[in-house]
Amino acid sequence: MLVPFPLERKDILFVVGPMFEEAGDIPVRGMIIIRTSSFDEARKIADDNLFHKAGLRTYMLDRGIVNEGSFTVKIPYSDQSMTLADEPIKEHV
Repeated sequence: MLVPFPLERKDILFVVGPMFEEAGDIPVRGMIIIRTSSFDEARKIADDNLFHKAGLRTYMLDRGIVNEGSFTVKIPYSDQSMTLADEPIKEHV
């Protein structure tokens, strides 16, 4: 897995998380989706990852396109809460 926070702050990281087999509770691999303009740029990001440099993890690069779906975020300023797809995510007291 790439170290997500620096990439997130630079708006490179889109999503990251573990992947599970149908009947499993233990992750068997991870998926990371990053925004880059080329395979060379994506490879440099992956190669710079500490886990990859140490040989603890390997990676495979694929190119993808989002054709369908949606994403909804609601942030009411008055109570500083956030709703993602009609489910409360974070509320401040």
